[in-house]
Amino acid sequence: MSLRPNGLQNTPREKNPLGIWLTFFIAFNLLLGTACRRERMADGKIEQHVYVWQEVWNEDVKVALKAAEPCIDGCQVFAGEITHAGQRVEMNPKQIDWQALAKINIPVTLVVRFGSAFSKVIASEPVPETAQSFRRWMNDLLAKCRSVDLPVAGFQLDYDCPTSKLADYGALIRELERQNPDVPISITALPAWLGSAEFPKLIKPLPYYVLQVHSLEKPKNIDQPVSLFDLQMTQGYLQRAAAYEIPFYLALPTYGYSVIYDQEGNFVGLQAEGAASVWKPGYEVRLVMADHRPLAELIRNLQIERPALCRGVIWFRLPVPTDTLNWSWPALSAVMDGREPVLEFKAEVFSPSQDLYEIHIFNSGERNHWGTIRFKILCPQKSILAYDILGDFHESENVHEIMGPAPRCGESVTAAWFRLRPDDGAGGNRLQVSQVESIP
Repeated sequence: MSLRPNGLQNTPREKNPLGIWLTFFIAFNLLLGTACRRERMADGKIEQHVYVWQEVWNEDVKVALKAAEPCIDGCQVFAGEITHAGQRVEMNPKQIDWQALAKINIPVTLVVRFGSAFSKVIASEPVPETAQSFRRWMNDLLAKCRSVDLPVAGFQLDYDCPTSKLADYGALIRELERQNPDVPISITALPAWLGSAEFPKLIKPLPYYVLQVHSLEKPKNIDQPVSLFDLQMTQGYLQRAAAYEIPFYLALPTYGYSVIYDQEGNFVGLQAEGAASVWKPGYEVRLVMADHRPLAELIRNLQIERPALCRGVIWFRLPVPTDTLNWSWPALSAVMDGREPVLEFKAEVFSPSQDLYEIHIFNSGERNHWGTIRFKILCPQKSILAYDILGDFHESENVHEIMGPAPRCGESVTAAWFRLRPDDGAGGNRLQVSQVESIP
């Protein structure tokens, strides 16, 4: 007979009916909790929208939006910007082609952006008066929409409110909801807000919000890595956002920046869309673009499993041919399908006249390339009578190896011409070009 450390005899335990039922109850609730959590997950196709952020609607914008229409579930249109100068708060409406917008058959949400100084307004001005001003601006925009029979899905407020001022922002939103009960109002939100005690109050009255998971942390110097999107951090944001029980979308990037450094490699500034600035001699400009690969992976992950409250994504911004710091439409379309877009170039040789050959480089892939391309001319040196390298292309240190900027998706560029000595009777294409390589 053995003894336990406390000296008691080791006798068989009697079954306790209460313990059995308690064990069963705990196990049942654990299973039920797991099932509930699974019910809050979803899979399959997600909604995909685009932001139309061009301030002036030219023909390129209208054509691009019409081309995107069959592939997107809605568009968020930059309609106006709230500015604050002195004691005056005004809205500057954007030059939208309302008739063109009315011709697309997808839901349209009007976006109003707030300037950085707006936190002073909502902290100092009476909330009802500020909301009343905003209501007038909303009515002006709605009147323009009604004039062309354009239904509006709602308004979205784009304001990078300081986290410490979320209480003031929440008071304004609740007042806007009170004054405009028939107009759905949503907001963009920053990941930093997810940890604020004010965030649940802020989003409680909203039909949904848009979590902006793209940004650029300004680097200190040229050696510091720079990116616009972090897949691992976004997965964490997804789970935290889902805990608030309010539907949401993710805002994802398609754009890029020119990042400028001085002669010592220190960060100087950023250049977004628009005309390029002129910088001092010795300054270096590097392009930072949204990376297709992690964003395509995110879309695949969302289609396999995601929080049910995540309705989908909104891409910033609509690709337009004249928008040089943005993806091409084929690239965005590929990523929307969850795959990385193809990068491919083809060299084409044309002979407009006897013994004259032109080399054209065609971007036959799905994406733009902001680096360099290179290729070699395959022809005996003795056969070349004359040649010239055109545009921004140049000959490298290697003979007849030509390098230069890549043409944009779907476009071609004439890189060089070669005149050969008269044909010796061999016939055929006497000048050929190697495979075109892309260089980061």
